[in-house]
Amino acid sequence: MKDIAIYKLARIEQAIDDLSRAVERLEAAARSRAVDIPVVEEDPGESESEIALRREIEGLRADYENLRTISRTISGRLDSTIDRVRGVLDAP
Repeated sequence: MKDIAIYKLARIEQAIDDLSRAVERLEAAARSRAVDIPVVEEDPGESESEIALRREIEGLRADYENLRTISRTISGRLDSTIDRVRGVLDAP
């Protein structure tokens, strides 16, 4: 019985290590992903500050969409890893 507990502990530790490496890879991918800033057409009636604000808003929207995509990916992978850890814990 003691050998089974040691085996389970080793599998749990391996799963935690795998999770840690996966999160590190996802963070590295998020940092390296280039954000495309959309081209904003200028309205002749806008001031320079209005144009700058509109460009910043569009850039923030692009960042938001990028982060949303990354968070979905991370969430899915974390759910998968959690399910694997639960499987290890529930295994006889």
